[in-house]
Amino acid sequence: SLLMVFVFQPIVMSYLPPPKTELKTEEFLAEGFEGMLERAIERFVEFPIKPGRARTLILSGAAAFIIFGLVSGQRAEIGYRTIGTPLYRNTAKVNTDIQAIAKDFPVDEAWVVLETPSFPSDQSALAPDPLRVADDLRYFLRERDPNVIQVVSFASDIEKPFNQMFHYAHPKFQRIPESTMLAGNLWYLYLSGTAPGEMERYIPNTAADATCVRVLLRNHTYDTLNNLLAELDEFHKAEAATDPSVSKVKVRVLGGIGGLYAAANQVLKYTDFFNLTLTLIAVGICCAFEFGSIWAGLLFIAASVLGNFGAFIYMNLRGLTLTIDTIPVVSLGIGLGIDYGIYTVAAIRDEVIRGKEVEDAITTAMRGTGGAVLNTLFVMIGGLSIWTFSPVDFHVRMAQLLIFLMITNAITGVVILPSFISAFRPWFIRRYVPTNGVSAGHQHDAAASTGGGGA
Repeated sequence: SLLMVFVFQPIVMSYLPPPKTELKTEEFLAEGFEGMLERAIERFVEFPIKPGRARTLILSGAAAFIIFGLVSGQRAEIGYRTIGTPLYRNTAKVNTDIQAIAKDFPVDEAWVVLETPSFPSDQSALAPDPLRVADDLRYFLRERDPNVIQVVSFASDIEKPFNQMFHYAHPKFQRIPESTMLAGNLWYLYLSGTAPGEMERYIPNTAADATCVRVLLRNHTYDTLNNLLAELDEFHKAEAATDPSVSKVKVRVLGGIGGLYAAANQVLKYTDFFNLTLTLIAVGICCAFEFGSIWAGLLFIAASVLGNFGAFIYMNLRGLTLTIDTIPVVSLGIGLGIDYGIYTVAAIRDEVIRGKEVEDAITTAMRGTGGAVLNTLFVMIGGLSIWTFSPVDFHVRMAQLLIFLMITNAITGVVILPSFISAFRPWFIRRYVPTNGVSAGHQHDAAASTGGGGA
């Protein structure tokens, strides 16, 4: 972007013919659409410098909006809400098909891994007690969780049926073998009849130092995964953690696709506001350095919160959640939007340095830089609006979210910040206000040219 703006764009413009301007009389400008537009811009420009109920109301509303945005951010839901892929609309065929399949079949899988001592330890993956833990976990989850369709483990699917089969199919022997050696023999018999690598879905190696319990789920929504994690924790505390016969067994949760989604949810929950805080601090430091004032940095942090935490309000209203897809867009909005406020405040400061009073500086800056900000806003919205026609729901929602962020940041930059500067006259602007007809910046230059002496 820097190369395009500062190098290539000036080169291209040097080859273009100068624009043709048409001088229009004041009478012509006062009539028709151009007259209406000019009068609207004048009212818009004069709004920040007019004290009164309207300006007080908008500044009070901005403060309330910041608080509401912070509260909405803390209450923002995390993870996916619906069954299927979030890339497409909930009513898209791919999602309706997944929803229909999920009524009877699992569409997601999570792994629970039991790490054990090696065979022939009495606590290895082939020992009766760890096998019993894996089998009990199956019944525990299926009885409590309607979103758990099936639990697959070596204990339930192989050891118990094999034990029954080698005892003349007597029903009472469909149970965990009573000794480690018997369980190991049954494992070897099954292994000898499988293809290479087939056994690894249950037990990864001949040391039998781990076993995988697969939990087949209807979906990977936030509630489903959270409930599963809570149930696994309850099972571990009630059985595995208190039983000395499995004291060396370590329960690892969760793996597989469901585990990846659960891990992403946990990371987002604990790092979302931490990352946003770092972004805001970076904005504050850069703006404090640019304007030579810590208060300026704090002001732009507040402006960033005002312009971007409204995204959480919008997300709550639209049913959007914080996911690995939406978090980058929220963070991106801070960088794309705060520049509107920087442009406007920098233009006001420059006009004050040139010798204008604060009100005149705001008016001049709003007519020039404020118009440029609005033009930039329209270009950004125009580009983003194309994505709202995409069949991919993720494109549509993210385009809408970015458009919302651009608009709130533009309002902050061209309405809230100028109104705040006019009402409270912060020091990083007020220090340049002219005294005796000479601005502070010009006084400093004059003092330097005379060696620091006074007139």
